[in-house]
Amino acid sequence: MARRFGTGRVLSAAGLLALGIGLAATARATPQAKDKSAPSDPTKVIVPITTLDGVDLAGTYYKGNKGKDSPCAILLHKYGSDRSKGDWDQLARALQAKGFAVLTFDFRGHGDSKTVSPNFWKVGVNKDLVREQRDKNHIDLKDFKPAYLPWLVNDILAARKFLEVKNDSQELNIGSLFLIGAQEGASLGMLFAATEWGRTYTTGFKALQSMGTRHLGGEDIAGCVWLSLLTRPNNIPFEVNNWMRSPTGTQLRERTPTYLLYGERDTNAKQAAEQVFRALTPAREKDKNKFTAKYDVKGTDLAGQALLGQPSLLVTPKILEFTDKVLADRKAVPWASVAHEENPLQYVPNLKGYGFSRMP
Repeated sequence: MARRFGTGRVLSAAGLLALGIGLAATARATPQAKDKSAPSDPTKVIVPITTLDGVDLAGTYYKGNKGKDSPCAILLHKYGSDRSKGDWDQLARALQAKGFAVLTFDFRGHGDSKTVSPNFWKVGVNKDLVREQRDKNHIDLKDFKPAYLPWLVNDILAARKFLEVKNDSQELNIGSLFLIGAQEGASLGMLFAATEWGRTYTTGFKALQSMGTRHLGGEDIAGCVWLSLLTRPNNIPFEVNNWMRSPTGTQLRERTPTYLLYGERDTNAKQAAEQVFRALTPAREKDKNKFTAKYDVKGTDLAGQALLGQPSLLVTPKILEFTDKVLADRKAVPWASVAHEENPLQYVPNLKGYGFSRMP
């Protein structure tokens, strides 16, 4: 899994003589080299995450301090940004101080997540919606066609798979997972949360003894936090109202608490939040989504990750207050192995059912 991030740190004399090889090694070492320049912190480490279609995602993992009782969170940055922008680190540290294990990562084509394997170009949606450059080992978001955006939801599933491995080593409890996203990252996160209610995995399989138990991925999601959610990211319609009418959308609406935050003066984000809030909270179902709420951050038009960079706006305390309430109500979810080796990574299922026609 770590094949592209662990390659040589500095150029040797021999590498300088072979300039092409030396440059390639330097490029592949970039994420690790950045981390080496900072003081060592065993609770915050650069980690590799590999997607099913062969993208090397660069992540940062903040280790929890409660072992297998640590809840966990995945942070999803906005399109065109990366995990180093907008005080994601401050939010991750605040969650970590509350006992969370936290994973941030750069979406494909962003930040340090630009290296791909040859298999990437064998996937139809990649061939059709990513403009291929002379260097076929790298991709960049500037080469993505707008319709490619929903496909990035597969990066979130790969990030979840990373946490499943940590779960099975008893470093965290995947059964208490929060998703926190900004703008397009929030849109993708909400799509992912809906699809998780249609994806099952098997636990407790034993050869010749038991076929195991089927478990819905959505049951592991304790809650979602969306900062300035967009309903038309990249001008692609995310038909949330239609999603809520589907079986998976009903489960999301009734069983996944959602917190929508936006700047009071950000008209577009406010309208999107109100639309989504209405879809998530039909009047007849108030008892089923008591923690789903919206919050306008007073006196600002800042959006997404930028809302985290202003302590006076109190956005981080609001997020922590939400996670505290949800976890207290959810009560301790017993740790259980998710048998990650028995459940290989797959593509997010049924994107066609959410209005997106492109498949692998």
